[in-house]
Amino acid sequence: MTLSRRELNEKKIIVLVVVLGLVIIAFVGVRTFFLGSSEVKNQIAKEGKESLINSESYKPDDILSVEGVYSYKTGTYDVQVRFSDEPEVYYTYSKESDSKFQQVGTTNLEGKHLKEEFNRQ
Repeated sequence: MTLSRRELNEKKIIVLVVVLGLVIIAFVGVRTFFLGSSEVKNQIAKEGKESLINSESYKPDDILSVEGVYSYKTGTYDVQVRFSDEPEVYYTYSKESDSKFQQVGTTNLEGKHLKEEFNRQ
C-alpha cells in the first residue's frame, strides 16, 4: 500500500503539530519550574499587601510595590516589598502557615521598615 503525496503531507503536518505542541508544553514546564507560577505569584503578592495593610497597619500609600517571587531552589513563594519612603530597599516576607507574613530578608540592614524579629533570626 502506497500513500499518496497528499496523505504524506497530511501526516507530516500532523507530526509537526504534535512535536510543536510537545515543545511548547516542555517550554512552559521548564519556565514554570524556574520562574514559578504567575498566578501564584500574583495571589501571594495580593495576600502580602493585604497583610501589610490589615495586620501591620501600613497605609496603601506607604507601599510602593509588592511583588510575588519564586525560588526554584526551595520551591517557595515569597513577597518582595518596597516602601514609598525607601524605594531603593527591598524587604522580603514569607507566608507562615497561619496566613501571616513574616519578614525574612532585606537589602539594607539599616532599613526603616526592618522588623525587630528579623534582627533576632
